[in-house]
Amino acid sequence: MTEAIPDSYKGLEEFFNSFYAPFKTLYFSRGRVAITAILESIEASRNDLVFIQPYSSYCVQSAISKVSTPLTIHPEDSKYQIVYHNFGKKAIADRSVFKNVIIEDSVDSLVISNEETELFPNGGDYAIFSLSKLLHLPFGSIVVCRTDEAYSKLKNSNLRRQGGGDYNLIKNQIYTDIILYNNPTLIPLLDNKLDSDVISKMFYLAKERIETNVNELSTILNKDLKTRGRLPSNIFSSEEFPSELYEKYDVEVKQRHIFDYTQGCSINVYLFPVHIDVEIKSK
Repeated sequence: MTEAIPDSYKGLEEFFNSFYAPFKTLYFSRGRVAITAILESIEASRNDLVFIQPYSSYCVQSAISKVSTPLTIHPEDSKYQIVYHNFGKKAIADRSVFKNVIIEDSVDSLVISNEETELFPNGGDYAIFSLSKLLHLPFGSIVVCRTDEAYSKLKNSNLRRQGGGDYNLIKNQIYTDIILYNNPTLIPLLDNKLDSDVISKMFYLAKERIETNVNELSTILNKDLKTRGRLPSNIFSSEEFPSELYEKYDVEVKQRHIFDYTQGCSINVYLFPVHIDVEIKSK
């Protein structure tokens, strides 16, 4: 049997295994690849409806469609559910409707707690985080497994076994947009290992930057924007942020639809970035 992931990536799993202990983690080339692998590992089929929030991205819908059938209405009719925790806000679904949550999707959040209630607030077997959205890595995702059984099912997924490619080519935007997009399971080879110490430094740098940005934005807006146990890549609001903020940080006005799992409806919100690539200062 071939090695699941290149040696240069082993430090990712080592760090997150330690940070999220006692829960075990697995590295995947993309979040969408992880979703497909999870559905395959639980032997989901085409006849199984999988609920995702309305307005979910094409990547999420296509990942599900490789195995099952995505559903964006009537979650009570679905066999499995994916709960999306929007930008650092933990979503608690109505368990009388969401009876079989399989994935806790926190791709836009940096979870800084190893508490089960934070990682798996709806009892899902898997929690997914995006490395590209929160750390200075151009690709990759981490899956945290709630049980040893869930970990064992997912560990030997064939979707973790496609390496190859030159990391230096990632600097070429055409390569990133075409090669990696069309070959999502591809894990580019690295010149140097991402050991656990390197990942630790990246993680805590991102944590410090995001916490500072949230605090600074809280001061600017005179609002308490802090969240417990997880940090957002963006702050969202039902009202547009002040125009001078967009101008100062050269940020486009962005809107998203966010699903309210208690009310069962989508709401339109405005986003403002607080991730590691932004440095917000109140003065």
